Amino acid sequence: MEYFDNTYVHCACYAEILHVSRDKETGEVYLAAYTPSGVGKIAWKWRLKHIWRIITKGYPWQDNIILTPKDAKEFGEWLLKTHGVENTPIEKESV
Repeated sequence: MEYFDNTYVHCACYAEILHVSRDKETGEVYLAAYTPSGVGKIAWKWRLKHIWRIITKGYPWQDNIILTPKDAKEFGEWLLKTHGVENTPIEKESV
């Protein structure tokens, strides 16, 4: 059973990827930015620094954002509005 809906958005320059996933149980939306491997050589110093951060903190850097269902809907509405899509029916529910 899958617990998340996932999608990936690639930067127009192909240097970064935005991973967007939604927890089906809580409705929370997770946003994480990644640089795919193969885009430039990463120095060993940086790799070790990254590994040490995961070991000591449990996560690499502050590159993850978690949105509540309400915040995710507001973000979606903002995206639609800024791209000229008005009056799009987005299901309203109390959160």
